[in-house]
Amino acid sequence: MIASFISMGFMAFITGTRFSLGGYDYQNYAFFYDNVIAIHKLDLGEFFSTEKIIGYDRGWYILNSIVKASGLNFFALTMTVSFLFMIVVWWVIRKYLENEMLIPVTFLGFYFLDVGFVYMRQSIAIAIFALSIRFLIGNKRNAFMYFGLITIAATVHFSAFVLYPLWFFTKVTWTKRGARDTVLIGSWR
Repeated sequence: MIASFISMGFMAFITGTRFSLGGYDYQNYAFFYDNVIAIHKLDLGEFFSTEKIIGYDRGWYILNSIVKASGLNFFALTMTVSFLFMIVVWWVIRKYLENEMLIPVTFLGFYFLDVGFVYMRQSIAIAIFALSIRFLIGNKRNAFMYFGLITIAATVHFSAFVLYPLWFFTKVTWTKRGARDTVLIGSWR
């Protein structure tokens, strides 16, 4: 567990302290952060009344605004996002997998390089979804908590709404043919 936690912390440090790595998204995130109003200067009533909450990344704006209000720079935001993402996913994988050394191995590929360096909003949405899994399956199944967390994830990245139907598929008894047909129908354009 200690080796797994240290490796995840090291990967979070690397992705959190990157400088201009992540392509065009990195520049967009930095520009966005520079133009965000600090939370203590933000009129929240006007903020939520003038724009829709869902689909306009209001949760992402609020996170940026809080970090900016604390007097920290853009690198503090990237470090915060990296640590939150890595710690949440570490906890979820540790909870659901028996071999904890699969945790760093999982991140050495796509997640570490792509999600960690480029997709900051998506990584927060993924982390929130990872937290919602406990309310999706097993004896802790809870529609209110699951849909609530997915709605919060959608305030950070709108694509999280595609996770709503997952609630209904977890109670279906799947046959091989039914699963195949669902995948074929879902992948048809």
